[in-house]
Amino acid sequence: MILLFPFLLLFFYVIGLWLAHKGGRWAYKKYHHVFAYLGGFVLVLVLVFGDEVFGHYYWRYLCETKGGLHVYKKVPVEGFWYNDGDLGNAKEFLGQGYQYIEGSYAYYDKDRSKPYRFTMDATDKLIYTQINEPQSKYMYRHEIVSYPHFVWSYQSTIRLVKTNELIGINRDFGTHGGVVMKFLRHITGAEFEGSGDYCGINYSDVIKATIPPMQTKN
Repeated sequence: MILLFPFLLLFFYVIGLWLAHKGGRWAYKKYHHVFAYLGGFVLVLVLVFGDEVFGHYYWRYLCETKGGLHVYKKVPVEGFWYNDGDLGNAKEFLGQGYQYIEGSYAYYDKDRSKPYRFTMDATDKLIYTQINEPQSKYMYRHEIVSYPHFVWSYQSTIRLVKTNELIGINRDFGTHGGVVMKFLRHITGAEFEGSGDYCGINYSDVIKATIPPMQTKN
């Protein structure tokens, strides 16, 4: 079914142009002036494709104004709360110079509702300890945020734990098009992850750019 998507999309464009032409012809027959044809053509064109055009430019606007890496404050830290953390992520960051990483869970056989602190000993062995309260002042979170007109954003944020103040964000935007485009993707299965259009992508590490470790491990 997914192979039908480009053909249905082409059909949508052809039908849209044909309807616009018919609208122009109707206006010309009624008012007998070339501007009447142009007016009717443009009016129908806007009715058919306006949603798609507006959605595209709204997506581009978000990319150009909010996409990519934005650092509002840079604060060296000993460690941070890694909201989506697991064992592998903890070892990776500890190896970069952070003294500790805190997270909600480490192993699937542990209570995920309890906070843990990850550290490494002199032999680079990972040590995890259940704690009552995290000491991290900053939290990293990765999330998907929906915007109007079928636009979404993958964003990684650094926030103050106590106030939720945003001090750093890396954001990219995706779209599957307007109403008709989204419908055609849905019926053909062309709305799978990664099939949309993306922009504003910046692979800079928001963690290292915003809350770098106080000391770098050689």
